[in-house]
Amino acid sequence: MHEFTEKVGELIPLDEHQIIKHRYQVASKLSKGKVALEVGVGQEFGMQSIAKSASKYVGIEYSRENVAYLNQVQSKYIIIHGDAHTMPFNDSDFQIINALAMIYYLDMEIFLKEARRVLNIDGTLFFCTSNKDVPGFVKPPFTTTYYSIPELNNLLLQNGFETEFYGSFTKYEQS
Repeated sequence: MHEFTEKVGELIPLDEHQIIKHRYQVASKLSKGKVALEVGVGQEFGMQSIAKSASKYVGIEYSRENVAYLNQVQSKYIIIHGDAHTMPFNDSDFQIINALAMIYYLDMEIFLKEARRVLNIDGTLFFCTSNKDVPGFVKPPFTTTYYSIPELNNLLLQNGFETEFYGSFTKYEQS
């Protein structure tokens, strides 16, 4: 596991800002009225939008530095230090898990089993990631594995998830 994360105050190019904003708008809409878990809170780029929409918000973050920062700047929401591979929650605690731009730091097989465990029977796992098949894709440092859409589809189905994919680039037909 690595603790790489963007820091508050760092310059983000406008196109990246728009992508980040869009993913949190979708997460907020999906979390409306639900008990929501955000895995990999970072330094709260979109925490407020999800938290305000959800009936209950909990965040889990691997970086102790980020957890300390978040708990210093806000006290309204529960933010805990933890590992997405072994989350300290009961079975079926959440109606939605949001894992935005961070799954490529994880062992997906372990994470998906853990996500399935803490989600209720009708729960939703919402995540975003880069598609390794997009022309010009470059794997950033510290990441583990990137998947194509067909690879993700197979992995999710094998772990008991129904799938829907949305994106900005190449369109794939599911077989």
